[in-house]
Amino acid sequence: MFFLTFVCLFFFVLFCSNAVDGQCTFRADIEDRRVSLSSNSSSGTSDLTETRKQNISIYSALVVSTFLLGFADAGLFLSFAISASQKLHNRMFERLLGAKIYFFDTNPVGKCELYDMENN
Repeated sequence: MFFLTFVCLFFFVLFCSNAVDGQCTFRADIEDRRVSLSSNSSSGTSDLTETRKQNISIYSALVVSTFLLGFADAGLFLSFAISASQKLHNRMFERLLGAKIYFFDTNPVGKCELYDMENN
């Protein structure tokens, strides 16, 4: 369940970052069209100013949400990695404590058994 949450959040962050890029392009095109239309006509710069404010607020909201979701995604990944490493450590330690005495008699401290890796 935890992994599924992480994957969903990761893809949502990717979607939001792509939405920021797409909205930036879309809003820049709208701005170019409005500027060219306003230079041809003598009508209101106030409409142009309101459109610019709206475009900036939408873009700013998308950028802030992308940063916040990115930090949440990084934090979730960090907690996922820490949880996985703790489980791995606990399992290895549990198996080591449950090993028979023969294992410790045949494998002294510091001895690395690399025989299989050297012959293959």
